[in-house]
Order: sequence, then C-alpha cells, then structure tokens
Amino acid sequence: MFLRNHFTEWDTVASPEFTRMKFLNDKTGWVACVHQKKGTSGGFYYWQNIYHTSDGGHSWDTQWDSAGNKDALIDIEFFDEYFGMIGCYRGNMLVTTNGGRNWVIDTVKNNTWLYL
Repeated sequence: MFLRNHFTEWDTVASPEFTRMKFLNDKTGWVACVHQKKGTSGGFYYWQNIYHTSDGGHSWDTQWDSAGNKDALIDIEFFDEYFGMIGCYRGNMLVTTNGGRNWVIDTVKNNTWLYL
C-alpha cells in the first residue's frame, strides 16, 4: 500500500490487516499490522508487525516483529519522528525513542486492552 495525492488515495501493494496507522506528514508514517496463517493442525495463529515508511508508503521497512509475543497491537501514536507508543492487548505498551529502530515492552495494566 502507498499514499497518493496528499492522503486522499491509497494504492495497494500488500495487504496484511492494518490495526492502526499514524503519519506525521505526507512521507513519514508507521502502521501496526496483524497477520493470520492457518496452522498445520487446522487452527490459526497470528503475529504482529510494525512497519515504517519514509517515502509516503511506496516502501515499508519492518521495525518490529512479534516473534512469539502474543500481544495484539491495537493503537499507535507518534508525537514526533522519534518518540512513539503502541498500546497492546493485556495492558502492555511498546515504546520507542528512536523512531522505531528499537522498541521496549512496558506493562502498564494487566489483562486489558490499552488504547492511547
């Protein structure tokens, strides 16, 4: 997916399920996504990613992969190009102070959906 015409249209490049999206301007933004895959036993499993773009969505870099963390990413907020937070299921929050290159998991409140 990428942005066209100053936030008025989107073209699809890939299609995971986007949980939340935050753009600071017409070039710089982040999306929190959930992916679903059918397991070998017939059930489904899920994993989450955070993607970043600096070219209006033409290309996306993975900044965080859940890698076994079962927290659903449910809300995202960036206050500038460095400081951002993502609220998760079970009361956890992901925090970055370097634009998403590194994320720290912090427990705010157990067993709740954390919206920012």
